[in-house]
Amino acid sequence: MRAIYQPAELRRRTRIALSLGGLMISGLMLVLGIGLTPDASGLLLMALGTYLLPLALHVFFALKLRPSAGPVRIECHPGYARLASGLKLKPADVLGASTTLHDKKYLLHLYMKDAAHPHTLVFDTEDDVSAFRRSLGLKHDGTGFLEWPTTRGSELWLGIVAGLGGMICSMSSLLLLFWTFFPYRSLRGANIIAMRPDGLFIPTVAGNLGTHIRYADIATIEPQGGSGLLLKTTSGHMVRIPGSNLSAEEWRRIGAQLSAASRRARGERTERERPLDRVMQIQRGEGETLGSWLARLEASSMHADYRGGGLDPSELMRVTEDMDESPLNRLAAARLLHRMQRATPASAASAGATLAVQSGPAAGTESPAGGAGNAKVRVDEALANLDIPERLVRIALESEGTEAAEAFAEVNAEVLRRRTFR
Repeated sequence: MRAIYQPAELRRRTRIALSLGGLMISGLMLVLGIGLTPDASGLLLMALGTYLLPLALHVFFALKLRPSAGPVRIECHPGYARLASGLKLKPADVLGASTTLHDKKYLLHLYMKDAAHPHTLVFDTEDDVSAFRRSLGLKHDGTGFLEWPTTRGSELWLGIVAGLGGMICSMSSLLLLFWTFFPYRSLRGANIIAMRPDGLFIPTVAGNLGTHIRYADIATIEPQGGSGLLLKTTSGHMVRIPGSNLSAEEWRRIGAQLSAASRRARGERTERERPLDRVMQIQRGEGETLGSWLARLEASSMHADYRGGGLDPSELMRVTEDMDESPLNRLAAARLLHRMQRATPASAASAGATLAVQSGPAAGTESPAGGAGNAKVRVDEALANLDIPERLVRIALESEGTEAAEAFAEVNAEVLRRRTFR
């Protein structure tokens, strides 16, 4: 598929190339300058190579000029997506994402670890954006949180100070490595606008309402060109969010994401069927321990019939593939599919072939003999976008008794930990 992509910042390998290139050019100019000394041209080359070129590169990195948007080809795979530039996006690196309809196209902001602010992707069709979300396990109504810096942080001053200090010490070229390995995100100032699950976080200078506004309390949003946003709350308060670090188009896109979040908070969302509703018997009951829940599921898989009654494997597969479902329920459905395949191999082969034909590129070409294997592969691919260590997933699917309960407990603890500390 193809999309319009605007990265959050220069890639690390680009910064490495610029740093090493600057070091080589600076060293070459210094050597040539020494060879031409005491001529004026030699002194000029030495000054340029030792002082001015490194300082210029420092200021360039500190300004954090954002690359322009352009078309890019994206390959979506189970558990990751790869851009034509070579960038690999993995669920474990995602801090947050949100999708909305903007200018008749599908706008997706993707916030990755160590990025100064979210990457921007614009898709032409809903199928394309759904396939991209599926590869990374991004939920339909948003995942995690998004943050945009409204002003430049301390990195600009650090860059200038580092450059000047390097000039004084005649070692500015070596200090270029600072920009290669230092994450931009840790240098941001306090003035950020952040979309978080519980509401909008805004700078304290933006108004007298504090730093938090619930999405349901946002009535209207008006972009103010490249200078920020003007919000009107349901109680009539006007809140201006200033910022000079983002372009007018970026503010418009942020406004579109906020409008979508506000509508969702007021209940104006696209109704979607929850696959788990068709197999409610697999859901964990209130007060039910993990051990008793897994024992009940085990009994259900032993009495299930692929051809009628009991649990339908195709419905279990839908739960396994549902990115909006909890990881525990997805693993439970996948575990049931594995148990049903082992308990009734012949029926599993038939059902597996049906599942493979429904999702494969050439319908009707799979044989029942390979169906069980195809179904197992599809289950593994469906779980590839879970932000859970593969070791835990494998133990949760294949272990028995107390070990299985402990594995599910560890998965649940991992989900809560990542939700809390990211």
